[in-house]
Amino acid sequence: MTTYSHPVMACPNCGVKLDAATDVIAEGPPAPGDLSICIDCMSLLVYDWENTIRLMTDDELALLALNYPQIFRLLCDAQNAIAAVKADGKQPQAVQN
Repeated sequence: MTTYSHPVMACPNCGVKLDAATDVIAEGPPAPGDLSICIDCMSLLVYDWENTIRLMTDDELALLALNYPQIFRLLCDAQNAIAAVKADGKQPQAVQN
């Protein structure tokens, strides 16, 4: 896994400042259409063509689950891992190499 810094962006759901993304499938830094998860509120996010992030829509989530179940499962597992760290009273951190 590699972590890439990017300009600070606010999560559109909770407002936490995000300044990096960790690539879990070795395809490089975030690009338009790539998916992410807010490290604070666990919202599912999409990088857009303006190099910013937006919330994933319910329709996009349904299509992801239907057409790409492995990626959907990976996102769910990541959300569960973040929730487990937060339940232990810790703050999740980006993966560092």
